Amino acid sequence: MTSRTDRKGRALLPFTKSRNAAGQVRLCFDPCDVEAFADAHVELRALAAERGISTKVLQAELLRLGIHAILPKSSLNKLVYRRADL
Repeated sequence: MTSRTDRKGRALLPFTKSRNAAGQVRLCFDPCDVEAFADAHVELRALAAERGISTKVLQAELLRLGIHAILPKSSLNKLVYRRADL
């Protein structure tokens, strides 16, 4: 997800790179950016629970409305949607 961008070309989740004591590169995320992402996006399972319907029914309805996940399921092993699209 760190290499993916939103509709305006900005990283979905901005990060900085740092090296740990062993010299390995690690990605660091600002807690404010993580919180902003969580506020602006929702996982299919959580959205279905909020609405009291099954994930299959909700996914079919979103597809019917032309609303797509921000990334393919294979990228995150879950479907995540922009709340603004809902």
